[in-house]
Amino acid sequence: MKTYRFLMLSLAVAVLSLTSAAKVENFAVNQVFKTAQSVFHILDKNDSTDTYTTASVALQWPLQFGDNDITALQDSLLSLTFGETGNPDDVINEYISHPQGYGDKVLDLIEDLPADLNPGTMVLSNTVSVSSVGFCENYIVYKVDNYEYSGGAHPNLYSHFLNYDIKSNRVLTFNDIFVENSEEALHNLITLHLLGNYFAESLEELGEKSGIFTDQIFVSRNVYLTGDNIVFHYNPYDIAPWSEGIISVKIPVYQLGRLLTPEVKELYNWP
Repeated sequence: MKTYRFLMLSLAVAVLSLTSAAKVENFAVNQVFKTAQSVFHILDKNDSTDTYTTASVALQWPLQFGDNDITALQDSLLSLTFGETGNPDDVINEYISHPQGYGDKVLDLIEDLPADLNPGTMVLSNTVSVSSVGFCENYIVYKVDNYEYSGGAHPNLYSHFLNYDIKSNRVLTFNDIFVENSEEALHNLITLHLLGNYFAESLEELGEKSGIFTDQIFVSRNVYLTGDNIVFHYNPYDIAPWSEGIISVKIPVYQLGRLLTPEVKELYNWP
C-alpha cells in the first residue's frame, strides 16, 4: 500500500513598503442577467399520476470587457451551458422549451405550478444558473450550475467552469493552463492534497474516511483559477458516491509553478 508523507515548508515573506500611491486603472465591464422559466403539465392518458415539469435559466451574460472582442467568450459560455451557440435569447428559449419528459409525453404549457399541489405530485425539473465567481484585472471565471430531477431517488447536481484570460482575450482550456506531460505530477499533487484534506496517511485510509474511490482518482479537466490557487473540481460520482457531494482540490500556484504554461504564470505574476 502506497503511503504519502508530508513535508512542512517554512516560508519567509518580505514586506515592502510603498513609497508612492498605486496607479488606479479603469476597466469597463458590462454584463446583464437573463432569466427565463417554463412550466408544463404532463398529459399521459395511460398514467393517472399528476406530473409537472419545469425548466429555468439564470444567466449572467457578458456584453463588454474593456475594448476586447468577447465573441469567443460568449460562444464558449453558451456552448458550455447549452451545447450550442447563437443568439443567447434564442438558445435560452430553446432550452426551456425542452424540459424533462419532452418528447415522451404531451406537454401543456401553463403559467405556474398550482398552489395546492398534492403531496404525491411529481415535479420534474431542469435548472441552469451561470454566474461569475472570480474576477481580477487579468481573468474572470464563470461557473455553470446544473440541477436536474427526472424522478429518481435524488436530483443530479453538477458544475463546470470557464476561465477567460482578459489580457490575451481568450478562453483558457486545461491544455492552455498546464504544460504537456504534466499528468503524472498533477495526479500526485491531487492525491497528496486529498490525503491532507481528510487527514489520511494512505489511500486505504482515505477511502475509509471519505468514501472516495481511490483507484478512480484522475486529473480533472474541470478546473478554475482563484487568487493564489488552481482548483480541480469533481462533481458527484466523478471520484466518490453521490452522498459525498462535490469535491474540490485547491492547489497553491507555488506548487504548480513548473507545470503551468508561461501565459498562466504571467496571469499570476509568477517568475
